[in-house]
Amino acid sequence: MPFMDYLNLAMNSAKDMVAKYGPAVLSPEKRFGKACVTACALVTMADGEAEDSELDMSADFMAGIPEITEYLGAEEANEIFAMQISALQENYAKNKAMFTMEVNRMLAEMKAGVESAEWKGSVNAIAEAMGSSNGNGTAGDDEVAMIAKISTAMG
Repeated sequence: MPFMDYLNLAMNSAKDMVAKYGPAVLSPEKRFGKACVTACALVTMADGEAEDSELDMSADFMAGIPEITEYLGAEEANEIFAMQISALQENYAKNKAMFTMEVNRMLAEMKAGVESAEWKGSVNAIAEAMGSSNGNGTAGDDEVAMIAKISTAMG
């Protein structure tokens, strides 16, 4: 496939994802579910890397969260998670500033998309639980810092 065809395919795929999962097209419940998934992606990528074992644990963790399964379902949750992880990895590979800007963009989208105080508390609780779901059973320094950012964004 010529490069320009590949580039057009990638751009159309990105447009499709925005059309499907952009905040303006999602119901409040789906925005909440997406915020829960985004919190999982942010904690997973807190150190800038996502190892296979982390991704497996994240998928298992998300499958057990009623807020995610009720409002999104496993397929949508995994698709959003993959999209978020990909965006974070791509920006981390560029440089730390790009990674930080992508994190801030995701946090702003979460903050704008979740209005209920109860739901904001749930997003925070999910981030904290995700931080301690690694092999050590406790969140590392990077995860603790990311959880603090999520908590600040959620208010």
